[in-house]
Amino acid sequence: EALKAAQREIHQQTEQRQKFLADAAHEMRTPLTTINGLLEGLEYGAITKEDQQHSIQLMHQETGRLIRMVNETLDFEKLRTHRITLERKTFDSTAVLKNLAEQLNKKAEAKKDHILVDVPAELPVYADYDRFVQIMFNIIQNAVQFTDNGTIKVSGQLVDGGTQFKVADNGIGMT
Repeated sequence: EALKAAQREIHQQTEQRQKFLADAAHEMRTPLTTINGLLEGLEYGAITKEDQQHSIQLMHQETGRLIRMVNETLDFEKLRTHRITLERKTFDSTAVLKNLAEQLNKKAEAKKDHILVDVPAELPVYADYDRFVQIMFNIIQNAVQFTDNGTIKVSGQLVDGGTQFKVADNGIGMT
């Protein structure tokens, strides 16, 4: 019985590790795709002189996010024991959401979608920056993926005790 229990535990841990690696690879592709697209734009002169500094800033942000993700990925013990710590801080979510919309805009335009960011000029949020970016990017990207000829509205507001965000679209919907 003890051997069977140990084998089940090993099998379960192996499955969790494989799922984690697949998820981590998916999450790392996003910043790498952004960086690669910006580099190609710079290389082929598709990015105007005025937008080059902004492109470099985006690449710097995405590179930093990627480095943080790689560092987390390498620490399997924290995952195994569920001891991932959130690095919470206050930051302006408006700037983050506008950057995400800009990153996903080409994908949206290809589907004849429009991303609308409806937030105050400054909207402070107390959260883990990388997790916030990761979650919002995934939700907005999914909205774009499942919407054709539509609008994806990203909104945020201060509420009692925190900040509330919504992503709405007129796509096929989900259960």
